Amino acid sequence: MKSNIFRIMAILTLAVVVLVSCDLRTPDDPDPEKIEYNLNLTSDRYVIYADNGKTVAKLTAILTNSVKEPQEGATIVISALTGDIASNIATNSSGQAVATF
Repeated sequence: MKSNIFRIMAILTLAVVVLVSCDLRTPDDPDPEKIEYNLNLTSDRYVIYADNGKTVAKLTAILTNSVKEPQEGATIVISALTGDIASNIATNSSGQAVATF
């Protein structure tokens, strides 16, 4: 009888220690600070033809943050499947990057 009570007490003590023990892990930040940007890409032409450089279009990318402030010094990467285009263009103080296609 005494040994059964001792076993039950030992199991209960062990269960309490396991359930209440400290968790040393550091939780991940569930919502890290997010920075949102807006990229507006426009062209001076309505249609851009793939005609081996006969038609030239000026592409303007404007990068702003979520409160519409221009982002200077960001690199905008523009590419095309056909044709020639400057691909890595830094934004100016107005947040603009201009490429010719």
